[in-house]
Amino acid sequence: MTARGEQPDQELWSDETISATEQLDEDELGVDPLEEGMDPPDEWSGADRYAVPPADLRAGPSLGDRLAEEEPDIEPGQPD
Repeated sequence: MTARGEQPDQELWSDETISATEQLDEDELGVDPLEEGMDPPDEWSGADRYAVPPADLRAGPSLGDRLAEEEPDIEPGQPD
């Protein structure tokens, strides 16, 4: 601390010191941080084709839905 009436050290308080808002000014950076994209929410899934209520999320997909998405391991007409 400085004694009463003394000025703070000029090395710490120069006019050249810039604030955080000046460091992150998009005009100075030449980049808009919002244009870089976004991160999807933590619980997002590309497989969600429609809104699913929380109770259905806990229960999971029905057996019929899971079987409908199944694909055969072997294509017809190919040798074993």
